[in-house]
Amino acid sequence: MSNAPRNSPLKIKLCEIEGETSTFIHAEILGNGNLQLAGQDLGKAPLEHFGDMDYEYWLTVPSEHKDQLLLELLNQLYQGDIFVVTKVMDILKAKSIPYKFDNYI
Repeated sequence: MSNAPRNSPLKIKLCEIEGETSTFIHAEILGNGNLQLAGQDLGKAPLEHFGDMDYEYWLTVPSEHKDQLLLELLNQLYQGDIFVVTKVMDILKAKSIPYKFDNYI
């Protein structure tokens, strides 16, 4: 269970699909620094596969490996993209995440 408040900026909603099978997935930085992806499937698919209408699951990345995951995600999303610095800076600005940009001419 998380120590972060429900509306904490350290928790984001990744997926919310409602239907015959509803799926809800969020990512959260837990109080111990671990990254946790947590999901819940409700409805037809879990009933057919597991005999229960509710299926919950978690993927936890230990805090000491978050940096490795961050670099791998950047690599997969932006490999070969000459605008990667600008795009990441745009995300940082949009989400009010502090950063420092330096250059040399």
